[in-house]
Amino acid sequence: MVEPDPRRERVFQGGRVAIGQFTARPPDAWFPDSGPTRGFLVVFPRLAVRIAHAGAPWVVADPTRVMFYNLAQEYRRARVAPEGDRCEWFAFHPEDVADAVRPFDAAVADRPARPFAFVWGPGTAALYARQRAIFASVRAADPVRVEEAALDVLRRAVALSYRRPPRDVAGARDRDLAAAVQEHLATRFTQRLTLADLARAAGCSAFHLCRAFRRATGGRLHAYIDALRLRRALELVPERRGDLTALALELGYTSHSHFTLAFRRAYGVPPSGFPDRLPR
Repeated sequence: MVEPDPRRERVFQGGRVAIGQFTARPPDAWFPDSGPTRGFLVVFPRLAVRIAHAGAPWVVADPTRVMFYNLAQEYRRARVAPEGDRCEWFAFHPEDVADAVRPFDAAVADRPARPFAFVWGPGTAALYARQRAIFASVRAADPVRVEEAALDVLRRAVALSYRRPPRDVAGARDRDLAAAVQEHLATRFTQRLTLADLARAAGCSAFHLCRAFRRATGGRLHAYIDALRLRRALELVPERRGDLTALALELGYTSHSHFTLAFRRAYGVPPSGFPDRLPR
């Protein structure tokens, strides 16, 4: 399903599912082009990076999005975050991918080699937390449970992608403005930025930026910033349980209670309950 590759650390291999982590650093000669994909992949970025599938425009892949790759997909990469690219990947059997897509797109039967008809889809906080919990516990979990949970991730990711607003709502200018502010926020989302700061970075008025961002992404800027903070929180909470107030301020929240409320609203548990009490 997925061939060995030192850049693609595999942490689980089942009969129908493989799970791993991919890392690409800007100094590496192969960073812009690490070769075609080696499986049918659902990928969860942990850093912001520009990705362009062959024949498709550049998109900013970040922790608020889920990326999709068919087998042997050629693509290019460009740096956004200084660290480069780091993500978790879930590789699936093509029959299972087709089964996940079929309820939304009967034409998948006519393209068995390319069941994913899209480059990216929206990722909810719950889905991001779910895949992170699977990845964190995969080495000690029962294989059947891991594959069942991974297939549920596939189902949810595909459903979210087909339920997003029509893709022709946003024009090229809207997409460019949204990408500009996404790149600006990639390393600044913990700062106390104003709408004027973001509009200045995008080179347009605040009014136009809000409209363009919503047309291009389907969401609002303040929700996007909060989503980035909450995704980062999942990385840090397990190590910082003893000082959640300091963590809250570090992430850009005004207080411990503000952070806890946002975390609970997104994930269904307080920071002290992740990942043990994460809803299944």
